[in-house]
Order: sequence, then C-alpha cells, then structure tokens
Amino acid sequence: MLQNVTTGSDVRHLYDNPSNMELLHDGVHDWVGGDMSVTPFSAHDPIFWMHHAFVDYMWEVFREHQIKE
Repeated sequence: MLQNVTTGSDVRHLYDNPSNMELLHDGVHDWVGGDMSVTPFSAHDPIFWMHHAFVDYMWEVFREHQIKE
C-alpha cells in the first residue's frame, strides 16, 4: 500500500513506520553528511544524484508492483 512507503498527509506518524521511504531517504542525506546534509547545498554533492536515482528506481519497482496487484 502507498502509505507503507510515503509519509502521507499526517506527518505526525512519520517515525511510526521504519519502512517509510521519506525517512529512509532523509537518513542517507544525514549519514553522508557534508553538503548532502544541508538542503540548499545537497545537490552539489555527486552522491546526491546517485542517491536520488536509486530512490527513483525503488519508487518505480514499487509502482510496477502496485499495477500487478
């Protein structure tokens, strides 16, 4: 279900789901540190582009799985 991978409209429950993609996505930014952990500068880090390409890939796999059900 979509709410399994997104924050949804109620951000009070952001940390309730350890599989939340937004939470996992943010954690990588913090873990890498440097420019990646500062929103206005994160796109200056080459790792940003690899990270977001992978997030896009995971979203596509999820989307394709939803279509099959």
